[in-house]
Amino acid sequence: MPEKLDDLWGDSIPQREVLDPINILTKQIGPLETRSKGELTAQITVTDAENTKTIQFDIVAKKLGGRRVTLLQASSKKADIYPLKIISDGLQADLIPENSIQYIHGIRKFNASITEEPKEIKIKTPLDGVAIAHDDTNFAELIGIILRSNYTRSAIQSLLASIANLGKEKNPAVVYI
Repeated sequence: MPEKLDDLWGDSIPQREVLDPINILTKQIGPLETRSKGELTAQITVTDAENTKTIQFDIVAKKLGGRRVTLLQASSKKADIYPLKIISDGLQADLIPENSIQYIHGIRKFNASITEEPKEIKIKTPLDGVAIAHDDTNFAELIGIILRSNYTRSAIQSLLASIANLGKEKNPAVVYI
């Protein structure tokens, strides 16, 4: 064995602040409120079970009596933060916008943001609504995919359309049965 051994850690020890999932999700509430002109907000709920901690991220429409849509649930061992198992309808293959997926050399890569180069994200193939985030970067990338998914777009549009219809008289030409 050589007398001096090189550093074998690679990028396992980041040279930056590591964010926990709650901080990453919390930073998404302000943009949701701003872009929906205050009509929508988000709520983060943390549930501690015997061996598991679960984080749930819901979009909430206060004007609709607090109606909510769950965008994701992320769970980990109670003592750990990462890895996180993420469950979301926004991770269904048919609900991810086509411009978020590229195939490069036969490997499926996802655009975490419009300005970045596509990155390979370690998720189950085919997408089945479940992914594993091993670190904060991976978690943020997956959250970006969920927030831009057709599932999320449909949920937001449904809530905003319902709010827009509040107090409006029903159209007499439409018969509700």
